[in-house]
Amino acid sequence: EKNGKALGRAQRRERMVVWNDALRDECSMISDSSPENASRDSSLEQRVFLLDYEKGLRHADEKSPVGFVLDNAYNADYTHMNSAFLPLLEDALERCDCDLNLI
Repeated sequence: EKNGKALGRAQRRERMVVWNDALRDECSMISDSSPENASRDSSLEQRVFLLDYEKGLRHADEKSPVGFVLDNAYNADYTHMNSAFLPLLEDALERCDCDLNLI
């Protein structure tokens, strides 16, 4: 693609990886009850849940700077996902162990 769309997508993927990795780390620290994290606000444990399904959306691609692209099964228009991702979201909701009555 000569118009810069591919470069923009690559940059967004790189930022997404950094963001999601940082979010996973932060959420795991919140739920970690180890002594080094004892100073954290324990009330967050009950209210912060990561619905982590992003890795399930990936399709390996050696040309991508992060090694993957959005799997075509979830691609609506190269910017948005289609509804095929909903089973991944449902699984993430079940895995997060949150009280679904609060939703």
